[in-house]
Amino acid sequence: MRSILPWAKVVGDKYPGYIYRLDRMAARPDVRCIVIYRDCRDVVSSTLAMAATAWKNSRFVTAMDTPAKVAARWVRAIAQQERNAGAVLAIRYEDLVTQPGPIVARIGEFLSIDSAGFRQDLVRPTSIGKYKDRLSAEALAEVEAVAGDTMRRLGYV
Repeated sequence: MRSILPWAKVVGDKYPGYIYRLDRMAARPDVRCIVIYRDCRDVVSSTLAMAATAWKNSRFVTAMDTPAKVAARWVRAIAQQERNAGAVLAIRYEDLVTQPGPIVARIGEFLSIDSAGFRQDLVRPTSIGKYKDRLSAEALAEVEAVAGDTMRRLGYV
């Protein structure tokens, strides 16, 4: 990013694959990493919806085409985040969208920038709990079997 935007003090990118590079990125003193994580059930729900539509013909979709596969990826991502806890700011998505003020202030402090420039009016809690209407009891059982311990530890169940 530095080569593309050399003048920028702060650059954000929401590419989910960065989580699997977090060990390397968090070790760099010139990089500040923020991880926003969310309820595994909502991650499974939205990922399966994308796998069935926009990503349908992509080769990578076979790694994310069942509740168990998506839940396992989520558990691995949380493990990366937790392993680097001392070097990253972990933000719970549900807290960000329901209490943006204090969370945005934490982000600004972490990045050493004025949080007044963040557009909090763009943050809405409309994606919380969508899994309730989208995932079957069987799919939820698969998610619980794979990610239940981690979800409990993070306060999701």
